[in-house]
Amino acid sequence: MQNMLEKLIGESKVLERAIAGEDLNAQDGIELMKSDDHYMIGAVADATRKKLVGDKVTFTASSYLNYTNVCAASCQICAFYRKENDNDAYTLTPEQIEGRVSAAKMMGATEMHIVGGFHPKLSLDYYESMMKIIKKIILN
Repeated sequence: MQNMLEKLIGESKVLERAIAGEDLNAQDGIELMKSDDHYMIGAVADATRKKLVGDKVTFTASSYLNYTNVCAASCQICAFYRKENDNDAYTLTPEQIEGRVSAAKMMGATEMHIVGGFHPKLSLDYYESMMKIIKKIILN
């Protein structure tokens, strides 16, 4: 019972500081992560958001550009990468990049999220060309 009370008091103090607009630290975050009172934490977070920015909501229309799945890293957690000689390995040409970015722009994209592997043979020129294509299309 004492443990529960200490936990509630600890959470309460953190939430009070959040409502007061004080910065929370990593330990405060850990304290809240241990909490089972998700409703109260959400209510405090919502009240804090309203106090800081009101009900204004913004968003970015982002599109993913997967320019290559060839990667030398072979991270065990990644299901995306392929070796250069794999049948389903790919690297987009500048023309393909232009086509995909143009299609994304026509669908309302205002930003491109660039995703790819550590391709061992792509040069700096390839990346510079890709950036120029994206900039030309998205910013126009």
